[in-house]
Amino acid sequence: MKFKITKETLYTYEDLVSLSPHNLRVYPRVDVHIKVDHFELQSNADAQIQFRRDLFDNIVAHCFYPHTSNRLGFRTIIELSVQEKNPFQFLLDSHGLKIHRGGKFETPVPARAHCSSPDR
Repeated sequence: MKFKITKETLYTYEDLVSLSPHNLRVYPRVDVHIKVDHFELQSNADAQIQFRRDLFDNIVAHCFYPHTSNRLGFRTIIELSVQEKNPFQFLLDSHGLKIHRGGKFETPVPARAHCSSPDR
């Protein structure tokens, strides 16, 4: 399946204001089932936009605005190719099917073989 997502946001102010840096998390999380075919992010004409990864490996747009303005706008266009996937595939490991009923999770200790010392 193919999707095209367009999002526009415009903030207006009565007077000129200095704009704080903005961090935008609008880039989709990709995996083997989701491919980004096109991504476009626009903001004010003087915006300096840098793309970086956060600690969780997400792509984040850092926007800096060196001049004052009475408007702050964002326009995002994303085109995606998405393949069907089984949302329950993560349940296949058998230990994930055991229900915990309070207390601690305990890992069983393997049985130890008893070895007699040659001195005995």
